[in-house]
Amino acid sequence: MRLLPLTIAIVALLVGLNPAHAKSRAYSAPPCWAGTSDIPACAAYMAYVHQTFLEQTPPATRLGYGDAGVDFKVSPSGRVTVMRYYGSTFAHVQMALWILKSIRLRPPPGPYALARQQFVFH
Repeated sequence: MRLLPLTIAIVALLVGLNPAHAKSRAYSAPPCWAGTSDIPACAAYMAYVHQTFLEQTPPATRLGYGDAGVDFKVSPSGRVTVMRYYGSTFAHVQMALWILKSIRLRPPPGPYALARQQFVFH
């Protein structure tokens, strides 16, 4: 008879100590991505990311006209991880990756943020 309350207590303790469960409780907001723009914190964060890119993009380059795009993830620490990139030339892609790696972002409001940035070079 006394075994049941002890079993329930042990299960409750194990659930409370489970790192995955604890991590999921640490964030009250969902991840930010294109589909969460109706969430004010995500919309504000994506506007901040876009503005940061605008500030770091050179007004002109010697590469000529071209474009590049980067899909990336922002971790809880604000670290940027490139997931996919594409562009009109290899040089344009390299410039976009250089810009991406040169920025420092603040942490997103949720566990992470997924974003895409398109660059048009002149």
